[in-house]
Amino acid sequence: MNKTERRKALNRSFYEFVNTKFPQYDISNDGNGSCVTLRNTKSKSYDDTIDYHCWEILIMFAKDRSQHYTVHLNWAFPNAEVMADAKVMDEYIEQLLRQYDL
Repeated sequence: MNKTERRKALNRSFYEFVNTKFPQYDISNDGNGSCVTLRNTKSKSYDDTIDYHCWEILIMFAKDRSQHYTVHLNWAFPNAEVMADAKVMDEYIEQLLRQYDL
């Protein structure tokens, strides 16, 4: 697999993981693949979302445009579950990065 294929495989594995382990999250993207939002369907607050692959946030900091980690609001405390979920997702992403040699 070349690097692009490995990145796509990592993303597919991550989405499958979220669908299996976190069924309370809806996965949607912005239409161009640059930002994926995981919305907790049990919550009524926008603060309870997790973003994955947000180019508009990451592009200015990244040498390599493809980054794999989650972003959530630090003040999402009333629902600390989102923060804990994001941590589990980031740990899984780290495993995938090693698995796909990225």
